[in-house]
Amino acid sequence: MKTQEGSVVGGKLDVFVEDAVLVESKFHDLAKHPERIANAAGMQGRRYAIALNSQLVFVIAAYKSAAGRFPDKWQTVEVIEICASDPNRAEIRFTLPYVAVLPSSEKAK
Repeated sequence: MKTQEGSVVGGKLDVFVEDAVLVESKFHDLAKHPERIANAAGMQGRRYAIALNSQLVFVIAAYKSAAGRFPDKWQTVEVIEICASDPNRAEIRFTLPYVAVLPSSEKAK
């Protein structure tokens, strides 16, 4: 697929796919509530989606995982309405840990 780095037309880490879909990337340090990081990313991506005539904005919200807080798969993806006044667009959000604690370093609670 044809991809274009966002620094050409937007954010440095964003990626445009086939001139039709935006992948909005956000990276964070340790997060007590990962589901709350980069809440406005979908709205930010919506600006580009309108210009691309795209109905979808993909958001990758990555965070450093704390020991014992690795999510189950079902907790890593959700579909969100971006804006009530624009019901034709949706955000597909992936909230993913990176730099996870090694399994051998995990401690029992």
